[in-house]
Amino acid sequence: MTFDLLSPQSFSIAASLLALIVAFASLAVSWRVAGRDRANLRIEFEYLPMTGLGVSFAVGIVNTGRRPLTIQPAALVDRNGKAFSYDDLTRESAQFDIFLPKTLQETERVDLLFPLWHLKHGSHDPRDYRFAEIRDTTGKRKTVSLMKLVRSIPANDVFAPKDEWE
Repeated sequence: MTFDLLSPQSFSIAASLLALIVAFASLAVSWRVAGRDRANLRIEFEYLPMTGLGVSFAVGIVNTGRRPLTIQPAALVDRNGKAFSYDDLTRESAQFDIFLPKTLQETERVDLLFPLWHLKHGSHDPRDYRFAEIRDTTGKRKTVSLMKLVRSIPANDVFAPKDEWE
């Protein structure tokens, strides 16, 4: 059996293969566009040993996606799995200029401060926290490990607020 490139059968096979290649390429492009066209969070943490409110974690939340995203209060989770959110702070230390839930537009950033000394029920030692959790209003969770940051905290760090140092 010889293969004739000009026969109707070989032309239909070539057209089918070309259509299959174009279909896979369009699927890849659609998958990429769908992945980019959604909200996406980037979370940054910083340990602050000397603030006026004692030791604190600074939390920076940025919407790096193309869609607006509404976030719920952030939470620090300790080694026992108990979460302490922004609502667990005492009234004198909470930042009232940031009301959560908050809607973040594209590339918008919000910065939160977690003064550990002012948690009502949580540990005041920053080494007791394992990860942080941010939830949006759809229920999706973004979890970030604090272990690398926690391991860098010196063992002899001061845990009292500034007014209690003196």
